[in-house]
Amino acid sequence: NITEGNVRTCFPSSLKHGKSKLVAPKCWTNDQLARWLEKKRISFTKIPDDVDGRVVMHMSAIQLRARLCDGNIQIADNIFKALRNESDRVDLILREERKKARR
Repeated sequence: NITEGNVRTCFPSSLKHGKSKLVAPKCWTNDQLARWLEKKRISFTKIPDDVDGRVVMHMSAIQLRARLCDGNIQIADNIFKALRNESDRVDLILREERKKARR
């Protein structure tokens, strides 16, 4: 694997969301990504072991189609949009929590 620049480590937020900690999609493990896709009822092929949240958040819909969707662009677009929406949702919640913590 090639890495450029500093390697960033993702730490789950201390924010409790239900019984589990809220984690940004870019910090998901391979298993967390698979569970989220299953929960969203988004069909996909087996996720390669080297694909985690960080990797998938850097993929375009075309790359998702090739790696996770057996060439189906519709499914790839659904995954792409759903991941971006989830990332935005988590980011908004975490941003609000940081604002509250500063007060």
